[in-house]
Amino acid sequence: YGEDGRQMHKSWGNAIAFDEAAERMGVDVMRWMFAKARPEENILFGWHAADEARRELLILWNVYAFFVTYARLAGWTPDAPAPPVAERPTVDAWILSRAAGTSEVVEARLRDVDAVGATRALSSFIDDLSTWYLRLNRRRFSRADDTADRAAAFATLHETLVATSRMLAPILPFLSDEMYGSLVTTVDAGAPDSVHLTRWPADELAGYRDASLESSVEIARRAVELIRGLRGQAGIKTRQPLARGWLAL
Repeated sequence: YGEDGRQMHKSWGNAIAFDEAAERMGVDVMRWMFAKARPEENILFGWHAADEARRELLILWNVYAFFVTYARLAGWTPDAPAPPVAERPTVDAWILSRAAGTSEVVEARLRDVDAVGATRALSSFIDDLSTWYLRLNRRRFSRADDTADRAAAFATLHETLVATSRMLAPILPFLSDEMYGSLVTTVDAGAPDSVHLTRWPADELAGYRDASLESSVEIARRAVELIRGLRGQAGIKTRQPLARGWLAL
């Protein structure tokens, strides 16, 4: 069906040929659109829907581009020494735990032939990676006064992005392979030549899973969102400090 809700027909002017869609939208954007669509419902296919899917994937691409840019500026490589995860800031342990949990959920959904559930889990994780992890940690990648903390940030984001590319591979074969190639194969001659030759990352990430930490961060996030909403209602600017606040759990 077209975006106007009608069946696609050339005579109605709402038909889009596959070759044209692949060229203008991008095949991975098309795959993301179809994977997110519930199979029991009609897909309203069109250029605006493709723009929505592309914007979502650009969120991940921007995180990836940020990492690549700052890693090159800092001369950081994956074989550089970094503190163990247990000695890194809590936020690093959290995003790695989220990656571990997401890999479990996505694997289970794909085994159950539930592409919708898999893409929803991936979308939520990508949003956490961009909106929360990177936004809170941007300065750590450019600070030169604390080299250990900067190394921890680079190592954490690198491992998270590599795991993300492996989780996305069944759904977005081209985007995931582009990311993996830049993050892994260009710096590790012994690594598989393609993300599609790697194993699912769940076993490697399992040791990072900390459900209690994820629950605590979720409570903190809900508190932040609630306070932000209350600030808006009261006309208090976000950067204006509050004298006191109460949180009922």
